[in-house]
Amino acid sequence: MYQKLAIDEALGRKEGIASVYGNLGILYQIRGELEPAEEMYQKSLAINEALGRKEGVASVYGNLRNLYQIRGELERAEEMYQRSLSIFAELKSPMVGMAIHCPKIAEEAMMNELFGPVRQLGIVVRDLDAAVRYWTGTMRIGPFFVFNKVDVLAFSYLGEPLDLSLPFEGRIALANSGPLQIELIEQRSPVRTSYRDFLDAGHEGLHHVGFFSEDYDELMERAREAGLVVEQDGVLFTPEGKFTYFATSGHPGTIQELIAIHDGNRGLFQMIADSAVGWDGADPVRYLN
Repeated sequence: MYQKLAIDEALGRKEGIASVYGNLGILYQIRGELEPAEEMYQKSLAINEALGRKEGVASVYGNLRNLYQIRGELERAEEMYQRSLSIFAELKSPMVGMAIHCPKIAEEAMMNELFGPVRQLGIVVRDLDAAVRYWTGTMRIGPFFVFNKVDVLAFSYLGEPLDLSLPFEGRIALANSGPLQIELIEQRSPVRTSYRDFLDAGHEGLHHVGFFSEDYDELMERAREAGLVVEQDGVLFTPEGKFTYFATSGHPGTIQELIAIHDGNRGLFQMIADSAVGWDGADPVRYLN
């Protein structure tokens, strides 16, 4: 990412510089390094304001809101939230912002009975690089943010825990189309998972639909009461990074995934969604590790 920053600076690409500063802020925040995160956000904000890029300004305000909320500075967090929401409303694209900035309002606007709105399409592929090229080149959806390494803290499939003494090899790429997140998943490890069984059955493509929740435990209880059966679950990246897949009797692609929204991914998902707004095809693939 610093290499991209140096290139953008050498070429005088201010929009790219602002984007990199914002992405660096997200990464610092994920690591818990809030001081450098705020510094990066402020640099990104200054450039976006100078360029008159309202989407970029709104995005940074949203990032600062999350950072101040983590610090417990609730008045400053509320101020940033209101500024961000005001700009998204002015741009007449509030659902893009609301999907991350005010999930409760977004859920009320697009509610289904059990988990709220579908927020993610989870697509299992054999070749992630080829899939990203297709989505960015043919579908014109992007940019995609790629994790070349997935930190698995806990994982089980059909009640059998994954042997965490062995490295789990897999990659994930994330992008947005409006408020809908596109997730591409490539599993390289031979261990049995829902993804591996899906591929071994001759499938490739839509594997699951995902639902984001700030109230993960409450919705898990709702799922149990509804009689849903857990097929696969685990924890990724941080202890708060919980997810659960529920088994389906429908056609392939109808597995439901519940995804916990927390301080570790809230800002990241916001940055990915905001990067898709007005994306012009530049830097279609951006690596996060």
